[in-house]
Amino acid sequence: MQVKRLLKAYPSMKAAVDISVWDQGAAMAEYAGKCKAIERALEALPYEGREIITKCFLEQKKDKYIYEFVLKIPKSTYDLYKSRAIHTLSSILKAANIV
Repeated sequence: MQVKRLLKAYPSMKAAVDISVWDQGAAMAEYAGKCKAIERALEALPYEGREIITKCFLEQKKDKYIYEFVLKIPKSTYDLYKSRAIHTLSSILKAANIV
C-alpha cells in the first residue's frame, strides 16, 4: 500500500527537508509538500488514530508496545483503530493527489 510506504519514508523525507532548507530543488520541494500533507492529514485523525500512526510509522515503535503501554487497549481494538486511521489517511492523501 502506497500510504504505508509513504509513512515509513516520512522520517527520512522530513530529515532531508530539514537539512536542506537552503536548497530549493524540485526534489526537496516535493518532499516538503509530502511532509506537510502528511502532517495535515494526521491532524484530521482522532486521537487514537493519530497516536497509532505517529508511534507505529513515524517513531517505529512495535504494535504490542503501543496497544499495551501507550493506549492501554485490547489488540482487536488497536487493529480496528489502526486500519481506520490508515484508510482515512489514504483517502485524504489521495484527495490531495499525494499518493
